[in-house]
Amino acid sequence: MTVRNPNKRIGIYFDRIEAKAYYEDALFDSVELERYYQGHKSTHTLNPEFTGENSVSLGASELSNFNSEKASGTYSIDVKLRLRIRFQVGNIEDWYVQAQGYL
Repeated sequence: MTVRNPNKRIGIYFDRIEAKAYYEDALFDSVELERYYQGHKSTHTLNPEFTGENSVSLGASELSNFNSEKASGTYSIDVKLRLRIRFQVGNIEDWYVQAQGYL
């Protein structure tokens, strides 16, 4: 997945990035990603690797969806991000924000 900062003047420090993967609204893995600084007008690629260490209970309809996705080789995975970020505007970089995102 890619993160883009289109702003011309603001840089972003990603101090904490937690990615959680869900299948059929059930959490199956969570990973911490490496912190980084993203300058203005830039794009950064994140590569979370989910291993599915937690078992997921599926009902009949979810199991049917899983089997058809398994046959096609593609799965519908929801990824939620929890972030702790700081903004840098000129020489000022003391703004902290907690954010959650949904992909």
